[in-house]
Amino acid sequence: MQKKQLFEEPKYIKQGKIPYVYKNKKYNIWYGMVGIKKNYPLLILHGGPGGSHSNLVPLQSLGSEREVIFYDQLGCGYSDKPDDKSLWNIDRYVDEVRFVVNELGLKKYHLLGHSWGGMLAIAFASKCPQNILSLSLMSPILNMPLYVNGTRLKLRGNLPTGYSKIIDDFEINGKGDANEYKKALLTHLKLHICKFFPNPPEPLIRLNHLAHKQVHDEMIGENCNSELNIIGNLKNVDVSNLIKDISIPILFSCGDIECCPPEDVQTYYKFAKNAKFNIFKGCRHMTMLEKPLEFNDLVRRFLFESEKGADAVCERMNF
Repeated sequence: MQKKQLFEEPKYIKQGKIPYVYKNKKYNIWYGMVGIKKNYPLLILHGGPGGSHSNLVPLQSLGSEREVIFYDQLGCGYSDKPDDKSLWNIDRYVDEVRFVVNELGLKKYHLLGHSWGGMLAIAFASKCPQNILSLSLMSPILNMPLYVNGTRLKLRGNLPTGYSKIIDDFEINGKGDANEYKKALLTHLKLHICKFFPNPPEPLIRLNHLAHKQVHDEMIGENCNSELNIIGNLKNVDVSNLIKDISIPILFSCGDIECCPPEDVQTYYKFAKNAKFNIFKGCRHMTMLEKPLEFNDLVRRFLFESEKGADAVCERMNF
C-alpha cells in the first residue's frame, strides 16, 4: 500500500456508534473496522487528549492480516461531544475503553496507544489485563511530572531565542502578538511534532478539524496549544509505576527528536518485564506519518511475535 493510500481515510468494512452509558447518561462512541478476521484484532487508542483516530490511519495496512479497530474517544472525532468538563479525566476514559472492549466482543486482542493513548493503554491494562495479548506504546508520555519538570524544558532549549517566552506570554498570560505566537508555535511543531509543518499531511488536517478543544483545555490546559505548558488535570498523572506489574509483551517506540524523547522512553522501558524498544531515526512525534512503512512493519512484526509467545503459553497450559 502506497503512502498516499495509507494517509486516506480507510474504507471501513464496518463502522457505527457504540451506546456508552456513564453515570446514567448515554453517549455515542464512533468506531470503524478494516481488515479480515484472521489472527487477533488490534484496537487503537489515539492521542490528544481531544484528538481523533485520524493521524493513525496508516495502520489500516495491517488489515491485510487482521482486523484493525479505530475508535474516537468520547468528546473526540466522530463521537459525541458533550459539554461536560467532569467527563474529561483519565479514570473516566479507562472506564470507556473497558466498555468499548466489551461492546465489541473482543476476546483476545492487541492494544496500541499513541502519545496520550499510551498513557491510557497502560492505565487500562493495569486494571483489565485479561485477554490483552500485547501493548504497543508509540511515543508514549507516561509520567507527566517527568515531562513537566524536565522534558519540556529541554524542548524549549531547542527553540530560537525568545520563542519560548512568546509561547508562554500568549498561552499563560494571554499577551502578545498572534502572528509572532503562530510563528513560534509552528517552529516548535516542526522541530518536535511533525517535520511537515507548516504544511501538514491530510491526516493531521483531519485531526485538527475533528479535535475537541474542551477536552484538551481541561486535561492539558486552556490555550496550551504547544503543550510546552501543562496546567490541566493530567499535570500530576504518572502511570509509569504500573508498568512493572504488567507481564504481557510491550513495545516501546519513539522518534529521536520528538517531544517524547528516547531518554524518557528508556526510563519507562526499564520498568518492563517483557519489552522491546525501538527508536525511529530522524523522526518526531508523528512517526506514523513521517515513516509510515517502517512504523507499520515494526508493529506488524511485534504483533506476530507476541501471538507466537501467547499461543505457546496456551499450549503448555493446555488451554
